[in-house]
Amino acid sequence: MRQVMLARRPQLAEIGVFLLVVALPLVFTPFSASPFGDAKVVVLAAGTLALWASGLPLDRKLGLATLAWVGVTAVAALTGVDPSVGLTARTEGQGGGLIVVACAGALAVLGSGLAGELRERARRWFVVTGSIVAVIGVAVRAFPDRMATLLSDIEFIGATLGNQVFAVGLMSAVVAAAIGACVGRGHARVPPRTIALIAFLALGAATFGERSSIVLPVVAGAAALWRARLGSRATIVVGLAVVVPLLAWQ
Repeated sequence: MRQVMLARRPQLAEIGVFLLVVALPLVFTPFSASPFGDAKVVVLAAGTLALWASGLPLDRKLGLATLAWVGVTAVAALTGVDPSVGLTARTEGQGGGLIVVACAGALAVLGSGLAGELRERARRWFVVTGSIVAVIGVAVRAFPDRMATLLSDIEFIGATLGNQVFAVGLMSAVVAAAIGACVGRGHARVPPRTIALIAFLALGAATFGERSSIVLPVVAGAAALWRARLGSRATIVVGLAVVVPLLAWQ
């Protein structure tokens, strides 16, 4: 049996996870040039640093692969047309830059060392975050004029992500996280409140109006259902909770 190693500073690990799964998707700055990007880069870096400083155990093989990925990105940035852009972070949604790639690589390595209890807590936090994004997405479609005047300089067409495609990607992951609550139930009946939550999250994804609004939630939901290994009846009910709101919105 594999021995689970805990972070040496668990409070920092918890802070880092909270910043990444709650603050990062929701934060925006109404008075900056890139309201949905500027603050997110800061929170991404802060959350990554907090996880790194928490002393999580690292997977050496995964670390070497990540180091190669970040290294290649750094070389490409240095030899590119504009190294200053490639080495920093672009916040207007047209590319990440080395800072974002380095954070993503570090999180891939650090995430494998998170304790199961913190992973489960992060899953619940993530579902709450996605619910907030879904509420904003539905509100924008239902009350476009009122939402447009809420903050005159900001369009919430992509909720707090600032981009419909980014929002769909997030909501698809949230749908999978919500289905994750069913893992371990076997053939047990899924609670109605869980079904209603999954349906609302799928509806939130549908409101962003992209072609990926159908494909990504279905793929994420199917993968989560495969892992959940529910009984056939429960699988059908959860699957319909994802598919019906998507098709109904269309």
